[in-house]
This record gives sequence, structure tokens and C-alpha cells, in this order.
Amino acid sequence: MPAAVNAHAVLLTAESVTRAPPRARRAERMDDDGDDDGDDDDDDDDGVPVLVVDGWLPLRVPEGADAALLVL
Repeated sequence: MPAAVNAHAVLLTAESVTRAPPRARRAERMDDDGDDDGDDDDDDDDGVPVLVVDGWLPLRVPEGADAALLVL
């Protein structure tokens, strides 16, 4: 059974927190024929900072909050 966990608690108890690299824009992922390269990620959250907790758990955070959370 899944359980809801507060994101702040996850960040405070994590061994490592890193900033995820920026995502490629859709135009940059197109190949020479103009076809998508097969990457089906949603583009709705481009520009939203993402922190990676313990090397595997991505957390989207409000813009500007990523730097403060990394300092913690």
C-alpha cells in the first residue's frame, strides 16, 4: 500500500541531494528528419527545478527554492 510522505521530510533525511541537469527542449531532441527521437517525456514542466534525492528520487521544487534546499 503506497504511503504519502512529506517532501520536506524526505529532503531532511536524505543522504545526498543534487540538482538534476536541465531537460532538453523538444526542438533539440528532434533528429534530422524532424521526427521525435522517441523520448516521451512531458514538456509541461520545462524550466521547473528538479532535485534528485539519494541518486534516484526526482522532486520538482518551486523556482528559487532549489538553491535553499541544496544548502540544507
